[in-house]
Amino acid sequence: MSDKTVFEIVTYEVSDPVEAERGRGQARQALAHYPGFVSWTIYAQPKGGHVFVDQVEWDTLAHALAAQERFMTDDGVALFRGQITRVLAMTHVVQGD
Repeated sequence: MSDKTVFEIVTYEVSDPVEAERGRGQARQALAHYPGFVSWTIYAQPKGGHVFVDQVEWDTLAHALAAQERFMTDDGVALFRGQITRVLAMTHVVQGD
């Protein structure tokens, strides 16, 4: 799996959609400097729903897993992390042939 681009798909709930969007903007800036970061695609429920889905692309599984650890303590993502009330699903996948 580590020789292909890895997609991290996370579905989660937030306490305040407006603050979460603001925090996610700050978090995107921080993650852009993580080793192996490629892109971050964001999805949200219409009309201010509290569920978000993020797809973060990493160059390797090792970088994705290292970023997952770093995310938990990085002050650059603290506002965003604080808005997450529950992670509904999280997985790492690669694009099939």
